[in-house]
Amino acid sequence: MNNQNMLYLVIVGLFFAPISAHVLSVRAAEPATRMETASGQAAPGAGDRSENKKILVEIYLSPEQKENIEPIKKEFAALSITKVRPQLFRKGHPPRNIGFGKEIPADVAREAIRLATTYNDGIEFFLPEKRLAAHYIGIGVSIFDEAFQIPASPEDLKRLSDLTLTTPQFHEIYHKLTDQPPRINR
Repeated sequence: MNNQNMLYLVIVGLFFAPISAHVLSVRAAEPATRMETASGQAAPGAGDRSENKKILVEIYLSPEQKENIEPIKKEFAALSITKVRPQLFRKGHPPRNIGFGKEIPADVAREAIRLATTYNDGIEFFLPEKRLAAHYIGIGVSIFDEAFQIPASPEDLKRLSDLTLTTPQFHEIYHKLTDQPPRINR
């Protein structure tokens, strides 16, 4: 093969390599049409879950829930969430609250609501979205004084658990529910 032919092959290769790489990356990033959470619920719009690896979940549980730590971790692992920090209260029950950062996908938030309801005996309060890190979920945490926790009604939880909500719709509702001044008794 002479030098002119080799130069031609190199130029053609340099031209088509970026195009091939782009096509392959687009195909790899195409979302799945339907994903299911560990609970078997459909997660509409849940395709690329690589962003979920950024999520940190802190969950506080009563001592009676000790044997459920591994199943809870597996539930989150099914959503590609690997940073799960479970803690046990020494005595008593942790607060019945939940909070979501603004970058939490709706399907992940719905699953967190389900897990909090199952393993933390329900949800009575929301934590203010604007005071949480973007990729953070807190369940039963005591990082806020009660005055900063927003009462959560069963109707609010039902609205947020709606499977048809997109992530922007979920956060629009959650932001409206939690964007309130502290409840200070005077």
